[in-house]
Amino acid sequence: MKTKLNKQKVGSLAISGILLCSSITPNIALATTEGIPLETDISEENIQNSPQQSEKDDEINSVVFASSEESLDSWMPDKSLQNSVFKRMKSEYIVGTITQINKQNISRLKTLYLDDEEVSISSLEGLQYATGLNTFHGKLNQQLFDSIPNYIPQIHDLSAVDSNISDISILNKMMNLTQLTLAKNDITDITPLAGLPLDRLELSYNKISDISALEKLPKLNEMQALHLRNNEISDVSALKNFNWKNGSNQSLDVSYNHILDISPISEKNTKISAFVNGTNQSVTLPSIEINSETYEQTILNFGIVPWNDYYKFQVSADLNSDGKGHGGGSDIISQPIIKWEQLSNEGNLIVSWNSRENNTTTVANHNGEFTGTIVQPYIKVIAGGDITAKYINEEGKAIAEDVVKTGNVGERYTTEQKDIDGYNFKEIQGNASGTFSDQPQEVIYVYERTEAAPVIVKYQDEEGNDLSPADTLNGKIGLPYESHPKSINGWTVKTTPSNASGTFSDQPQEVVYVYLKDTLIDTGTSVNTGTPNNTENPSNHEQNSSDTLLPSTGESKGLLFSIFGALLLILASLSIFLKKKSK
Repeated sequence: MKTKLNKQKVGSLAISGILLCSSITPNIALATTEGIPLETDISEENIQNSPQQSEKDDEINSVVFASSEESLDSWMPDKSLQNSVFKRMKSEYIVGTITQINKQNISRLKTLYLDDEEVSISSLEGLQYATGLNTFHGKLNQQLFDSIPNYIPQIHDLSAVDSNISDISILNKMMNLTQLTLAKNDITDITPLAGLPLDRLELSYNKISDISALEKLPKLNEMQALHLRNNEISDVSALKNFNWKNGSNQSLDVSYNHILDISPISEKNTKISAFVNGTNQSVTLPSIEINSETYEQTILNFGIVPWNDYYKFQVSADLNSDGKGHGGGSDIISQPIIKWEQLSNEGNLIVSWNSRENNTTTVANHNGEFTGTIVQPYIKVIAGGDITAKYINEEGKAIAEDVVKTGNVGERYTTEQKDIDGYNFKEIQGNASGTFSDQPQEVIYVYERTEAAPVIVKYQDEEGNDLSPADTLNGKIGLPYESHPKSINGWTVKTTPSNASGTFSDQPQEVVYVYLKDTLIDTGTSVNTGTPNNTENPSNHEQNSSDTLLPSTGESKGLLFSIFGALLLILASLSIFLKKKSK
């Protein structure tokens, strides 16, 4: 037979419900006590410690808060977040159904894990009431990550793995953080971490190269875990204050970076913890040129610096694709030499090291690991034959200075066409561009002369009047030209111009021959007023300036014959006359 609870117990329970909820909402209705079985043990001890009683307590609370006007949607609008919060609160026996979540009981939530399927969460609104939340893990995005200080700034443990986060500037507002996990993101700048009281930090698989901000971590000398695996780190001097405690379970992981000098980590430590992981470093150096089939290098020149504790470490030279490397067990103090032979024209010189070997009399039995590989790209340099570019005309004569290019076998060369005054490019003989070989090569640029401006030859009197049509001389720039005076009846050349012969150019030229007119003396005999030395008789020129024009050369000869014939006729007539008179 079931009995009802006595009124005294029920009354105290109802009052407790009112007190618990009064801070959430003023509109609380007292719950009825009917229907609660007598056998229910609601002692204070069982209410706090029994999971079964916790569920019953939630049932009672749900009745107490049944009349609240505030729904979960009103203060936590994101359904995905509601589901995640409910799963966790149910697992911690805080609520039994999602409708039981309220602003009061969510404050009892200590940890919250957002499952991968909950990445659809768009808002953390409502978590500001989870004032007891210490741990928050989830696959977030940049927007949700940036909003964390607005809702749960008090958390101690934050994890956002594989969340495409690149900006962590909001972390300088979260000074309670002691554990931070941000692996597999796109983080490059970690300066916001300076000053955080972290004792565990996971930043593996990011793009971090500068870790100087870690030097300002207040707990650096007592951190339990610092993981920086798979980043772009080459300098670990910021970790010089990382204090290794003898026998502790500390963990430092700087593997898969680009570290050559790991000695700062052991600067303040007489022993290296077995939990140090500095393996698989990779360093690619700038390419070098070598001029033989062998190459030697000392280990110290590669810059490898192991733990301070180590006196020896193993170094080896790996074979490249076409060559051989010689090396082996090496003592860092003796500066061992590594030698490569039978090198191809290009490739990589590879050096691998392993610092496992140690002097066990001075260091701990268990030691950290520092291994890695240096890749030194090289190109074997063999001087190639000169490339000579020549510039000639069609006659094979040089018209510009040669250009000589030098380089190594296999390198590319390029020659250039020149602009040369008076010439047009015609053709190229050889390869204008190509590859240096071990033999000299010639590239010949052939040019043809440019058509010149014409030379006009004129024949004029002293007044500038044309006596005969002008002649035109054509040719190529730079070639010579030569003009000659014309024979003009009744005229004699007075002046032969200075440019009667010359060179064709790109500018028009004019050659002018000046003539003097032939004249007759008083006896009727034709004379030339010009002289062989091109002088003239000014008086004769003035005297005959108003006479009629003298006959041409052919006309003068006819006149002489006429006069001579007339004289012969007169003499013949006179002879006949004298003979008749003597009879």
